[in-house]
Amino acid sequence: MKKLVALALSISIAVSLSACTGMDKIVVKEDGSIGQSKSFRVIQVLDRIHALALTCESRWSDYCSGDVALIVVPDDTLLYDGKRITIQNPIVRDTYSYETMQGLHKTVPVVEQAPDSTVP
Repeated sequence: MKKLVALALSISIAVSLSACTGMDKIVVKEDGSIGQSKSFRVIQVLDRIHALALTCESRWSDYCSGDVALIVVPDDTLLYDGKRITIQNPIVRDTYSYETMQGLHKTVPVVEQAPDSTVP
């Protein structure tokens, strides 16, 4: 009985520590939206308005190891590696393909603010 309780406890700890919360994933609805807001951590700046970024669990969380996306930001936004960006009313409008340093081909969603939304 003690072994069974220890096993159940070990499994519950492993599940809670695994990154399977779903909050750091990009889930696209039929209209292309992915929620009211989404936070990202920049991992590579491509140009003044485009960067590859990892999704974060939330705006306040340190955990940013979710899905990779190409984010599009307004031209007046300063981009640099490691910066946290929160996009209000984000939508997926396309996909972006690239090749990693290891020669792997990747395709990720392009995420930007919905054109008809205004940021407060």
